[in-house]
Amino acid sequence: MATPPLLEKARTQAETAHHRLCEALLSGEDTTAARRALIEAEARLAELSRESTRTGPDPEIEAAIQAEAAALVAETAEAIAARVNAFSPYPRPEPVELPLSLAVALVRARHQHALVEADLTEHRAKEQRIQTRLDDLAARRAGLMARRLDGDERPEDAAELALIEADARALEQMLAAHRATRPTEPRHDLHHREAHWRQTCNEAEGHALRALAERLQQHTITLAERLVDFNREIRVAPGGIGYRMRVEARWREAAGQGVW
Repeated sequence: MATPPLLEKARTQAETAHHRLCEALLSGEDTTAARRALIEAEARLAELSRESTRTGPDPEIEAAIQAEAAALVAETAEAIAARVNAFSPYPRPEPVELPLSLAVALVRARHQHALVEADLTEHRAKEQRIQTRLDDLAARRAGLMARRLDGDERPEDAAELALIEADARALEQMLAAHRATRPTEPRHDLHHREAHWRQTCNEAEGHALRALAERLQQHTITLAERLVDFNREIRVAPGGIGYRMRVEARWREAAGQGVW
């Protein structure tokens, strides 16, 4: 079974072999051994990658994702409950439930997004290094040609110009190959997961607020009915005021906003 350290080691060996081949190309050395080493390293990396795919996700990473998701659920549910229960007169607040599966999907998408972003950052940095080297060679060539146009010709110019052009061709090939391996830009999966999570949290808070309001409303109705009975018990004269509740303007205003 391929473990992550073995896979990472194989990836490093493949990168090293590729770097040595590039150095051999740039220096004009015999590339036979370097090419053979690269083929062997890439074959080993491919084998371990296939084995890693067959064995499924890394247990440690999966455990970390599960733990992070559980913490996200707990923290978010606690925050929602605190906002809702700020309006509650009851000593035992109602718990807020959030789906762990959505949190796991969100955390996994965040991890994947971070990995892709890291790969892109590394890829851009290497591309910039190659481009900088090409720019340096172009500047050297331009300086050499300008000097010769001014009449300052030297015996070693032809060899230096040939070396510059050979290096530039090799670097251009290297740049083209590097650009072809550009990691895929992050898709909208993370944005979708984030939006879905926000919507789910909003729905949970809305349901909790409504449940609390309905519970309070039932208590208000029960108290109002008791007042009716009490007025009867004390035999309030017909048309008398008795004990009545005053309807608050804020109650009417909330009702007018479509809450009821």
